[in-house]
Amino acid sequence: MKTKNLIYVTLSRPYKYVMNLFDEEKVRMEKLLVIDCVSKRITPLEEDPEKGIFLESPENITELCIALDQAMKALPGEETTTLFDSLSTLLLYHDENVVGKFANYIINCMRLHNIRSVFIVLEADVDKRIVKVIESLVDEVVR
Repeated sequence: MKTKNLIYVTLSRPYKYVMNLFDEEKVRMEKLLVIDCVSKRITPLEEDPEKGIFLESPENITELCIALDQAMKALPGEETTTLFDSLSTLLLYHDENVVGKFANYIINCMRLHNIRSVFIVLEADVDKRIVKVIESLVDEVVR
């Protein structure tokens, strides 16, 4: 999948780690925006407002939805992909119904804005009911 712009939602890895991975793998995007739900919890950091939106934690779904809305406005359209790493992490903070409603909302928002979405789900969670629900909402599942 080719994309010019990436909205990377990290629910399990800090911003600096993600950016180092992108540098090591020589990943280059015209525009990259990271929604970081991890770093503020573990370390004081120098925020990079050009490339990051830093949330307190994955616990606040409303804050995450607002950040996604800001990101979609900053990087609109078909040349943008949103990558969620990893949706399974939300299950540590929320029950399956909340995660299912969130996924449904996000998937439909992205469709309305012509933004592709990729959701990473841990292999251990593949048999959970919520994953089956999410699979029914998406266009393609890759294992």
